[in-house]
Amino acid sequence: MLLDCRADVYSFGCVVFELLSGKPPFTGTNADELLNKHLTGAVPNVQVYNENVTPEFANVIKKMMAKKREERKEKPFDLIGFAVLCGLCASLRTAQATSNACDRPTRSRALRSC
Repeated sequence: MLLDCRADVYSFGCVVFELLSGKPPFTGTNADELLNKHLTGAVPNVQVYNENVTPEFANVIKKMMAKKREERKEKPFDLIGFAVLCGLCASLRTAQATSNACDRPTRSRALRSC
């Protein structure tokens, strides 16, 4: 089986899951267990870890991490359009507003004080 952009879509889905949940989608005690979970484990629901993620965007992540590559978007630009339509911006703004992960001043805070 040849790899295509859909492998990157899966990887990006894992990264987005971790960004929004603070946890990787799968863990294991060794590399074989972790790989097996990526290949066969059910995709966890990011809303379990972050209730601010919209159901629509949780579904985007689930589709990005689909086990069968045929179920993932084939082109990254298709994914971007799909995510935007499902409320990516709203989900990320909400998650950022409620995150305690970073307390450093942001540019927007600095601009508001001018």
